[in-house]
Amino acid sequence: WVFVAKVTVRKAGFHRNIPGILLQIHPEETIKGPADRSSAHFIFMPIGVFEIGTTGICKTHPSYANLPEIGDEVLLFIDLESTWREQGEFLWTDEETGIVTIHGSKEVSFPRNFLTNGKSTKPATREELLRRVQEELRGSR
Repeated sequence: WVFVAKVTVRKAGFHRNIPGILLQIHPEETIKGPADRSSAHFIFMPIGVFEIGTTGICKTHPSYANLPEIGDEVLLFIDLESTWREQGEFLWTDEETGIVTIHGSKEVSFPRNFLTNGKSTKPATREELLRRVQEELRGSR
């Protein structure tokens, strides 16, 4: 499932023992996969800065795209067929390579693996990113 979703809520916390941010997202544009999954979903990013009581938590991970703000969009790559876990509201992004952050229409933040794949240029805008993803998906059929 390849789709663009808007971030509507951010909550700090833990997934198992890993600190990070839980994002509530609403699918807006499906590029490939089911178009009928338009309800709210959740994804966890193991990065962020937050406090628990008086204790500050700062979790970074250089392989992930930048953490989106509320109102930003994310481009997600979710494998719905490989696991039973993808049937609910919580989506697994296959680590860092499953999420690209789109800050408004101006800046796109990629996982580190996307930046070192031998391509000379990376998409700079939302429109260019989506165009290139659609081209890649057409070429992989």
